[in-house]
Amino acid sequence: MLLTNALAATGTPEAQAALRAAIDGSAGKRDNQQVMVAELGMLIHPEQETEAYARDVLAHHIDGETRNVAQLALGSMAHALAEAEPERAEVLVNEALQRAHDAKSLDERGAALHALGNTTSPRALDVLRAAVSDPDYRVRTAAAAALRYIGGDEVEQLLLGLAVSDPEHSVRAEAVSSLNRRLLGPETFEALAQLVRRDPAEAVRQSVISVIASSAEQFPEAESVLEWVAQHDHQKDVRDSAALALLQLRGSAGRG
Repeated sequence: MLLTNALAATGTPEAQAALRAAIDGSAGKRDNQQVMVAELGMLIHPEQETEAYARDVLAHHIDGETRNVAQLALGSMAHALAEAEPERAEVLVNEALQRAHDAKSLDERGAALHALGNTTSPRALDVLRAAVSDPDYRVRTAAAAALRYIGGDEVEQLLLGLAVSDPEHSVRAEAVSSLNRRLLGPETFEALAQLVRRDPAEAVRQSVISVIASSAEQFPEAESVLEWVAQHDHQKDVRDSAALALLQLRGSAGRG
């Protein structure tokens, strides 16, 4: 795995060829192979041969999860290529959109949505917007995760709507986690400050604590929100998380 990481980080044509060979040589070692296929998506300048290789894995590998990992890698390649080789990137985005359109099973739909998110293309928004309203919470969860990589104010509102209103706690928690990747607007911060006081699911409140703490530099009132949670939440683990976040904030500010 260390060698795989080094090859991906180096990223030269020779290193990419060696990475492809290493994947081929790991046949029969499912977990190792999936990690190495995922590294294809970490390349800053994926070669056309590497792109073709990932497509081949997606089309022909016998293991469904490895195919899903290759699909995610192709989505990441679209993002990596967007500035330097926009035509290649657009082809990859088109393919990701087509796979999302064609996906039938829940597993296929989830993988396709995640791959679309990896592209970071604004063209993914129409598909993800529709998925946010899907009757199956697993599709909504995948959409919430994918939206974290898509820019725009509308995306923040979509995620906030899921965070405060979705009936399934796993969707709310995923939406909050995705909001943690963004620079929040004041209204979003205030909505999360209210959510951490009232959401019935511990996983959601824990996720909101992370967002509130991450936003403390932008919103000084974050400390008072965390203080309230540390004193009043009905679960000890949540109170402890808020107290730890406060200690870390004050420690980084030199206030002990």
